[in-house]
Amino acid sequence: MIQLKRLKNERLQVNVGDLCNLQCSHCHIGASPNGKNIMSKKVIDDILVCLKNNKIQTLDSVMCRTFLSVGYDGRLYDCDFNLACGYFLKDNYGNELNIKNLDLDELEGKEIITGGHCLACMAGSGSSCSGSLT
Repeated sequence: MIQLKRLKNERLQVNVGDLCNLQCSHCHIGASPNGKNIMSKKVIDDILVCLKNNKIQTLDSVMCRTFLSVGYDGRLYDCDFNLACGYFLKDNYGNELNIKNLDLDELEGKEIITGGHCLACMAGSGSSCSGSLT
């Protein structure tokens, strides 16, 4: 067997529970809309303290910062979870963004649509995310 040794930790993988609005067959924790385990606020607070005390930087690895998801109708989304929730991107005038009118320069620096569903990505491999949100 190959022996592996830890390097400096750069990412904390957090599994917030098994409740998810999706039920992906490839989910490593078997999350689904029927999930019963949800992380408590106390544990979340402990994680935030741990991140601060250990200077673990995770936000830069969130894929939605450099990723777009295109829906079947051409609408653009920050991620696959936003697509599932129907949270499409809008331009500065409130018009929905579509692949036919995509201007990447206009998107740079815009706020990403987030919500409770974003917790699914905290495990480091939500949908196609591969990110962490803490």
